[in-house]
Formats: sequence, structure tokens, C-alpha cells
Amino acid sequence: MSAAAAVPGRADARRAPRGEARRAALTEAALALIARVGPDGLTHRAVAAEAGLPLAATTYWFASKEDMVRAALEHAAERDIAYWERLREASREWTIATLPKHLTQVVQDACTTRRECAIVDCALWLEAVRRPELRDVAQRWLDAYSNCIQAILVNAGAPATDDDADLLGSVIDGLIGHQLVATGPFDDRLVTARLKRLIAALAG
Repeated sequence: MSAAAAVPGRADARRAPRGEARRAALTEAALALIARVGPDGLTHRAVAAEAGLPLAATTYWFASKEDMVRAALEHAAERDIAYWERLREASREWTIATLPKHLTQVVQDACTTRRECAIVDCALWLEAVRRPELRDVAQRWLDAYSNCIQAILVNAGAPATDDDADLLGSVIDGLIGHQLVATGPFDDRLVTARLKRLIAALAG
């Protein structure tokens, strides 16, 4: 496998994408760059190089850096919502007793196998704080996330309210943030213990 093919979102020069596929490849390239250098490092030239596409392709699909950041935020939101929808479906088999273990795995995945996604998500959330024009996308993302959390609680047997879902989602986000910057290995016992205490309180 070539180096270009090994990088998610980078186009294979022998099969350069066309049309909407080019836009998707450029958006994936923007996300990869945000994970490494943050939104401030995003340029048309850098995104084109990351995607293995000509600069003209980037300027055709995105008139400005702000357009690229918005496209990246929308794509990250769609990706994260799809992930939580899968968890919602899986949670039909979960119980209050097993819920802390399953959510600990979610936190651990965010710090390991999904680490790049978690870093991108954090960076784009901060960008939405800085740029009011991005907050509509962030709010839709937040609403969908909270809805999934509430459904997961209900599936596990908790009488979940909107506030319960918001609280649990905030704690999950906080645990991910803390574990991302912590030194040493992932502390699954600490994460599980904290989730157990909260879920026990929410379950009544």
C-alpha cells in the first residue's frame, strides 16, 4: 500500500476523485490537518497537498478557510452522531449494571482508537466558541448527542430526563478531555468508578 493510500482522506493519484467525491476527500484532508495542527493551520494549499489533489480543486469547493472549517465541523458532527447512533442501537442489550463498563469503553476508545476523532472534535468545538456563525452546526450536534445519551439511559433501564442526558454527556466529555491530556496509561478503574457513581444517582 502506498503512503498516500495509507492516510485516511488522501486521494490515490491514480484514481483521483471527481465531483462530490473530491469535496469529501478534501474535507477528510482538512480533518486530518486539524488533528495535527489545529484549525489555525488550515490553508487551501495544505488541504490540497494532504488530499493529493490540485490546489484548484480546493479553491473550487471552498471559497475561504471559513468554508473549509464549516465543512469539517459538519462532517465531524455527522461522523460522531453516526457513532452514537450505533451505540444507541447496541444499548438495547445493556443494563444499568453494565452501563458504566460500556461507557468506560467509549471513553477509552476516544483516547486510543478514536483519538484523532476526539482531538478534532475538541478543536472544532473550540472553533465554534470563537466563531458564532458555526454555532448552529454545533447546536445540532449537541442536540443529537444528548438525544442518543438519553435513549441509551432509557434502554439500560434508567428513567432519564433531558437534564440527566445533558449531565451524563458532559461527564463523558470531561472524562475524555482529562484522559486525553493525562500522563500514563488509560485509567479504566477511575473512569468506571466515576461513571458508576453518576449512573447510580441517575437511576434513582
